[in-house]
Amino acid sequence: MRLHDPDEPVYIISVASRLLGVSPHFLRMLEREGILEPARTQKNIRLYSETELLFLRRVCQLIHEERVNIPGVKAILRIEMTETSFTRSGALHREETGEPAGRQGQDRFDQDEANSRDDAESRGNTGPLDDARSRGSKKWR
Repeated sequence: MRLHDPDEPVYIISVASRLLGVSPHFLRMLEREGILEPARTQKNIRLYSETELLFLRRVCQLIHEERVNIPGVKAILRIEMTETSFTRSGALHREETGEPAGRQGQDRFDQDEANSRDDAESRGNTGPLDDARSRGSKKWR
């Protein structure tokens, strides 16, 4: 029996900090650093959801166990979120077309590469050195 939705903010900062094993000051610092922005009541009390607590547990693991600093945590979280959204978009693409998402991206890359080569050949250029020479670079005079 669920009492509330995992995304519904219901835990005040003291309960959230106790569940995570950190101080309320630490959670306020993470908010100040822009890692997370908890919901607020009309009386400006911070409220955290279960989903946010799971996210904060990952942040605490990075900071306390892995010894990563705040800018490092932000970079890692950005990469993890990108990978997650890429994985989700790949799953959606497979559902819609039946082909792997990565292959479609590779086909597009291959086509762009071929178009670029064709353009260079039509100008009489066969590579980056020819491009520099044709622009009149002093290095090649």
